[in-house]
Amino acid sequence: MKIPKPVSYKNSMLDKVIYVIRLSRYISQRENISLLTLFLEMLVLYITKRLGPLLYFEARLWRKGLSLRKKMRYFNESQYKRRINELNPEAYRKFSNNKLVEKSILTLLGIPTAEFIGYLHSATGSDCEGNQLINCQQFKDFLLLHDGEKLCFKLTEGWGGTGFLAVLVSKGEKGLYLSSLVEKSKKIPVNKFFDMYLLNNIHHGFVIESYIKQHDILANLNESSVNTLRVWVIQQDEKVKVVGALLRLGREGQLVDNSNQGGIICLLNLTTGKIKQGMTTGIIPCEFDRHPDSGAQLSGVQLPFWRESMNLAKSCLRVFPNTNFVGLDIAISVSGPIIVELNQEPDKVGARSFDQPHADLLRY
Repeated sequence: MKIPKPVSYKNSMLDKVIYVIRLSRYISQRENISLLTLFLEMLVLYITKRLGPLLYFEARLWRKGLSLRKKMRYFNESQYKRRINELNPEAYRKFSNNKLVEKSILTLLGIPTAEFIGYLHSATGSDCEGNQLINCQQFKDFLLLHDGEKLCFKLTEGWGGTGFLAVLVSKGEKGLYLSSLVEKSKKIPVNKFFDMYLLNNIHHGFVIESYIKQHDILANLNESSVNTLRVWVIQQDEKVKVVGALLRLGREGQLVDNSNQGGIICLLNLTTGKIKQGMTTGIIPCEFDRHPDSGAQLSGVQLPFWRESMNLAKSCLRVFPNTNFVGLDIAISVSGPIIVELNQEPDKVGARSFDQPHADLLRY
């Protein structure tokens, strides 16, 4: 029996019901759990904790050995948002939602990030010297100063890798060209690149940074993407604690490691920083000891700068006002960990990778 095609919370009620029935049958056959047990448990969790059937499967609450008491400590969407609002008042979350503001705060307080090069925006864009960076001609002049460099473009308020670009700047016989770090042989003239990839979103703005050269151990796992740690950190009673961490890896030829663009994750030993195993992020994950594309060994690999990465994660939480919980993305460069970005409301699905209920992770 094949795994049913996933549906989202936006699908119709009928689609959700059909999906839940099909998925229940699949889990019942695969895990040797009776359908009656699955349906009764879903009913109990919904009546007592308002945990819906989609979340039941999303968090893999059907697993054997997981006590009902522990299952009841997971949050649905509204419960999760309520707890986030308690930890991080909404009025202050804009600081890390805007990548330019976030980067400014981190840099000012000495937290390592990728080198800031400029801000491209149709009205307020500027480079590091205060020169305007609002149109194609100014963009051209700006790039002349960065010939031969690798640059990244991030939407100021993008998420999940949307709009991310990583390019190599190079001069040719007919002018300046940009080429994707995945397809370096495909050189695009600046004018064409600007129209194709930047113009539609220039009113939102792009933060331009130097491309992070990741540590060889991370590059060997998947070279095309900068592979990052996703770390959950919480502060309570003046103490900051890392409550979960995983490694995200891109697939062959991808620039980003986000799971919503096909990336995979690795479960980690939180104490040592060694990889336990790799896995996909679907409701029924596939597990493996080697990267499915490169064949690189995953299980048992020791990540470099582990202690430094965890200390950096804790330091970040202290620099944002009225912020007591974040999900951080950390790259590990040849010289140590670097903050890629913060998220004050990380996807609640991430908790299933830490194998702990939301109430335990968020100290509720």
